[in-house]
Amino acid sequence: MVFAHLGGIDALQGRFDEAQTWLDRAEQALRPDTEPAKAILVRYCRGLQRLGQGRLAEAIGLFAEAQRLGSLLLAPDPLAISARALQAQTLVNLGDESEARSILETATPPERELAEMRIALAALHVAEHDPRAAADALAPVLAREAPVIVDYSLPTAFMVDAIARDLHGESKAAEDDVEHALDLAEPDGLVLPFLIVPARELLERHPRHRTAHAAL
Repeated sequence: MVFAHLGGIDALQGRFDEAQTWLDRAEQALRPDTEPAKAILVRYCRGLQRLGQGRLAEAIGLFAEAQRLGSLLLAPDPLAISARALQAQTLVNLGDESEARSILETATPPERELAEMRIALAALHVAEHDPRAAADALAPVLAREAPVIVDYSLPTAFMVDAIARDLHGESKAAEDDVEHALDLAEPDGLVLPFLIVPARELLERHPRHRTAHAAL
């Protein structure tokens, strides 16, 4: 659906009001009972928008609905899988590590190898003050060895790794991670990866005189 894709792009680039307009139009054109794949896309993109706005409970509900719709399809839907990872990661941001872990444990072995699931698991390890386990979970993602569903997951992974490194006292590695995330995000003007991850303090500390991405 064109409207949903446009809404998703606006959400990724931090234009949440514009995303709302496109997603409302996508919703009006939707027949969720007969078009579950399209409905997944709309719920997923609206979940991204709510997530970027800080409306975390609403985002969790939308990601859960995307997963429910995914269960109606004969084959696994990649966005429904990504929605499950984002639901878990958002629960971590809300402080509900137990529910996040329960959701991640429902993943199949192949799904656990996906970048999005590894990112959510790493975020959980960070919340549990285990930065070493977080870095281990992210290593295949940062090495580009883990399959990726959505491109914005890579800068998100670097930001989660930055938090883990900083928590472990590796300030230079954390700074390098932030710069890598900015490298990946700037060509497409991505803002959402820096809102999904609670990394405001790291970004504020990032030395503007040593970054190639001061404007972003």
